[in-house]
Amino acid sequence: MTLLIDDEGVVVKESECPHCRRMFCAQCKNSRRNSSLQMASMEQKKADEKVLKLAEEQKRKNEDLLKRILKLEKQLDAKQALELGI
Repeated sequence: MTLLIDDEGVVVKESECPHCRRMFCAQCKNSRRNSSLQMASMEQKKADEKVLKLAEEQKRKNEDLLKRILKLEKQLDAKQALELGI
């Protein structure tokens, strides 16, 4: 295995392809594997964003339902107070 060493004498673990600008493993020079990992990482990020969005929507719906329940309870209390007062 050939190691790539930069101008400062540090072993380079990953590098950017000068042609397509994609990152690749400088130790094994396997750009396809690194590209697949980047793609999987992007897909995971999208999935995480969707989960967060769904969680936010669920929270908003729960808050709306709680407000509605509180409103209905107030209306019921007012109705019962009227009935007891008569």
